[in-house]
Amino acid sequence: MLDLHQALQFANRAADDAGHIARAHFRRPITVEHKSDDSPVTIADREIERVLRASIQAAYPDHGILGEEHGNLNVDREYVWVVDPIDGTKSFITGHPLFGGLMALLHDGKPALGQIDMPALGERWCGIKGQDTTLNHVPVRTSTCTDLASAYAYTTDPMLFAAAFQPVFDLLHRSVRLLRYGGDCYS
Repeated sequence: MLDLHQALQFANRAADDAGHIARAHFRRPITVEHKSDDSPVTIADREIERVLRASIQAAYPDHGILGEEHGNLNVDREYVWVVDPIDGTKSFITGHPLFGGLMALLHDGKPALGQIDMPALGERWCGIKGQDTTLNHVPVRTSTCTDLASAYAYTTDPMLFAAAFQPVFDLLHRSVRLLRYGGDCYS
């Protein structure tokens, strides 16, 4: 079985490399293209994923890769890395710092390791199955709130909810203490 602590160390080094690329393009003039689904993509998205894929293939040549910008490779393997080079490209291109890089490692299709890296903020959440999640190496926990009326809720954009889910969203909106918008993967 793969040593998940070593895999997380690898993911942290890869996120460091990705963060350098993201920061080099952030809040600078950048060409924005649109994919077939009309979502934006930049050279930063593509360059980060290219670097991450090369790192994964060098360190773990027998693993698969599920990538957002450059397609999938050997996703039938026991271990598959899932890569979103910039979650929140709309935030990235508008100079909003709440974009992040996402990496996860699946073992037989189930999450074993996950990472959210916020390069503009210098924050990184990491998790390994069965262990405490950390923020910049310090263990964190979810809220102990069990009452919806006292809860805080976040969503990137209420417009993302399909019509079929709109009644559920409306109920949530009326039920929570505070609902906030924006934040992409930061939320």
